[in-house]
Amino acid sequence: MTTLTPQQIIDLPMGKNDARARTIGGYLAALLEGVLREGECFDGKRPFGNSNWEGEMMTALVKAEVIPGVIDEDGFLDDADYDAGTEALVGALVVLRGPEKSTGEVAYSAYFVACGGKSLVSGAELPSWDEQAEEIRAAWQAAADAVARAL
Repeated sequence: MTTLTPQQIIDLPMGKNDARARTIGGYLAALLEGVLREGECFDGKRPFGNSNWEGEMMTALVKAEVIPGVIDEDGFLDDADYDAGTEALVGALVVLRGPEKSTGEVAYSAYFVACGGKSLVSGAELPSWDEQAEEIRAAWQAAADAVARAL
């Protein structure tokens, strides 16, 4: 089997599918759009009029050799490890979530935005979180931890 990064899984090309998505990411976006637009009326069994919607994504994963499975001579999915496919897809969602931030970084980011990116003391441009000295990041983390304990 081939090991792909979450972004590579999101970018995997889809064959012909009922969502008319070019990639797995596009397919997942179409599913989410359906959930958001249709709310409780969303048809999870047949979101695109086809009850084999999961199979459409599994086909792409099998063709890319991300999960074990069999594609028949006509190019249709005959068998797949749906559990492994689901785990691969859920793992790829990290791309949508973005990297986790510490509470210190969240606090500093809020301060940065509130100050317009300028120091309230000197008026100088504030550095990004990653450009801050380790001691300053540690102080922001300590402050965020203290606030969390006080709540």
